[in-house]
Amino acid sequence: MPPPRGPAGGSSGPATAGLDAADVTRLLTGSHHDPHGPLGARVLTEGVVLRVLRPGATEVHAVVDGVVHPLSRLHPDGLFGALLPGLQAIPDYRLRIRYDDQVFDSDDPYRFLPTLGALDLHLISEGRHERLWDVLGAHVRSYPAGGTSVTGTSFAVWAPNARGVR
Repeated sequence: MPPPRGPAGGSSGPATAGLDAADVTRLLTGSHHDPHGPLGARVLTEGVVLRVLRPGATEVHAVVDGVVHPLSRLHPDGLFGALLPGLQAIPDYRLRIRYDDQVFDSDDPYRFLPTLGALDLHLISEGRHERLWDVLGAHVRSYPAGGTSVTGTSFAVWAPNARGVR
C-alpha cells in the first residue's frame, strides 16, 4: 500500500481541492462550523467533486444514473471523495456504503441545502428573526430528488459559542 498523501493522511487530487488538514480534523471531531462547506458535491472545471463522511465504512460509492463510481478514502477515519469527471452540474446521486459485509444505499444529507440560510443567520445574530420556530429545532422536511422526494428530519440550533453539536 502506498504511503498516505494529501490532507491528514488521505489521497490528493481534485477530491481534496479546498480541503486542508484543519478542515479534516474539525469534521472528524464534530467541531466544523460549516460541514456543508467541505462535504457534499461541488462543481469544478474538471467535473463534480463529491466528499462524504462515513466513519466506520469500508467502502463508499456514488451511484449516478445507475453508474457506480468508487470514492477514494481521503482519511482513515471515514472521509471519502472522488472527482466525477465531465459533469457540469451536480447530478441526482445516491451513496452505496459498505460496512464490513453489509451494504446500504442512502441519500447524502449534504446533497441538500443547509436548513439555515444566510438571511436566517443574519436575522438571528441581530435578534430580529421573527419565526425562529420555523428554522430552529427538529423539523420533518421533504426535498425533491430525481423525480421523487426525500423525507427526513432536519435539525438546527443557534449556539454561536459551541465547539460542536451532535
